Amino acid sequence: MMATAARLAFTLTCSGAGPQRKTGGSRRNQKNNCPSSDNRIARFRYEILERYECGIDLQGSEVKAARAGGIQLRDGYARVSKSCELILHNVHIAKCNTTGKFDQHEPVRPRRLLLHKRTIRKLQDKTATKGLTVIPLRTYF
Repeated sequence: MMATAARLAFTLTCSGAGPQRKTGGSRRNQKNNCPSSDNRIARFRYEILERYECGIDLQGSEVKAARAGGIQLRDGYARVSKSCELILHNVHIAKCNTTGKFDQHEPVRPRRLLLHKRTIRKLQDKTATKGLTVIPLRTYF
């Protein structure tokens, strides 16, 4: 199985709660007509302390669905695993209609984020602090 990397922008945020707002689905970038997905609720609920851009390890059908705008970041978060990898949880990538039943992916599964080890260790130290978490804000190609 071949893994593909797509860019994912995420932030280290402080967990402050606020009122809920409706979010729009995915939309296309105005500059180059690329699909993107935005997590506007996270921008409203959390204080953004730092921003990082990284890659995400996706399967083939996940890339097709992401390009079609089928990513939902609303409940997503990332944690550092024991093997010093950054893992993205609770991000829903819709199933692709053009692939067969046996080649489909699971819509919600842990996905590996691609960052330098040094940056992952910094995030691990910061998330050990009470009240800090890593939240995905936006995906784009």
